[in-house]
Amino acid sequence: MSNLTTQKQLTAALNKITREKYAPNIEGVLNTDPADLDKTVAAIFECGVTQPLFRALYADVCKDLINIQPTVVQLIQDKCNEQRQSPRDQVNLALFLGHLYLSDVLAADKVHEFLGPLLNGTPSDTELEMASKLLHLIGHRLDTREEEAHMAQYKAQLQHWSLNYPVTRVRFLALNTIEFWNNGWTKPIPEPPKEVDAA
Repeated sequence: MSNLTTQKQLTAALNKITREKYAPNIEGVLNTDPADLDKTVAAIFECGVTQPLFRALYADVCKDLINIQPTVVQLIQDKCNEQRQSPRDQVNLALFLGHLYLSDVLAADKVHEFLGPLLNGTPSDTELEMASKLLHLIGHRLDTREEEAHMAQYKAQLQHWSLNYPVTRVRFLALNTIEFWNNGWTKPIPEPPKEVDAA
């Protein structure tokens, strides 16, 4: 078993993990004593939320941890439902959750449990930003025939708020996601500049 028992030790070990040096640096994290799994998951989430460039990496760490310690699944799901103190951390948590879904750590039903309530009623600025950015990240994969009913509801709600939300910045986030959605979850290719006829 790993001797990584404190949050500081776990965070230091996680910060050493890179794509290039993944296998040799992840061993200590994967071999965490079952009694310390809650600390391990907390440390992974802290890194996943606070280090945007490495969200996909830490999502993969969660996936590998589940393969070694299957009981960690519930801890990961519980962490996804925790409230963060700042709106920015709440948004970053939503994006990390998206990467967990893309890494097959979370199933679609868990995404709906998180995403659905964000758009019910009148969402706050933070809730609408979370929903818009999460769908922008994972919509290409979540938009399937099996999830059609959920996606239709999300789209209707986003379209409504993209026209009617009182805060301009957040309204444009919703609009940007709708446009991305309507374009098949791909960025439009800009038209080449038109040639100017020689005088």
